[in-house]
Amino acid sequence: MHKLLIISLLAAMGLQLATSPRVMAQTKKAPVKSATKGEKRSDQQQVEVIVNQIFDNLTEIGDQHYHDGEYNHIVNIARINQVARPKDLNSVANAGWLLWSMNRDNEAITLYQQSIKDNPNSYFMYDEVAYYYYQHKKDYKTSLSYYEHAAKYPDVPQFSLHMYAHCYEKLGNLSKALTVWQRACKDESDLIAKANFDKVKRRIAVSDKVQ
Repeated sequence: MHKLLIISLLAAMGLQLATSPRVMAQTKKAPVKSATKGEKRSDQQQVEVIVNQIFDNLTEIGDQHYHDGEYNHIVNIARINQVARPKDLNSVANAGWLLWSMNRDNEAITLYQQSIKDNPNSYFMYDEVAYYYYQHKKDYKTSLSYYEHAAKYPDVPQFSLHMYAHCYEKLGNLSKALTVWQRACKDESDLIAKANFDKVKRRIAVSDKVQ
């Protein structure tokens, strides 16, 4: 199916949601930005502008859906948004969290995996899935595999490196944990990484003495 047709269908679906009485009452209308003088937009560009406006409006009322416990609305909007705006990773992360919180883990993983395919040059979703396995499933081996991918990106955040090192500790591989903590310590302001590096180093020294 042609991309323009797909986007048009998504716009229609999103527009139906965005113009419901409840949404209209809760959302401040922002005018669609017009093209500047002399600027010409293709049909696809014009549709994408409309789609973005629709989903921006829907995002604004997401908090109300959350507080009302209408989690399926948020998830369904995120599914449409994932196709229309695949780089909106926060939308996928929020929907994934809601899904596994409702014990719909398989749906969450499917959502995550599609986002990884859509964003091959980003650490973000690898990190999100890694945290899911670490925190929710206590599956440190699987979590580690995703943190390994996330850590390959130069912009991976410090917290992800911390969790990466903790995975190695949970699995009993202190030497690997020490290496990751050492990397995290390159940020001299990261006092937590320094404290953990020293702690793991002491544990290794004690272990070597026992052996």
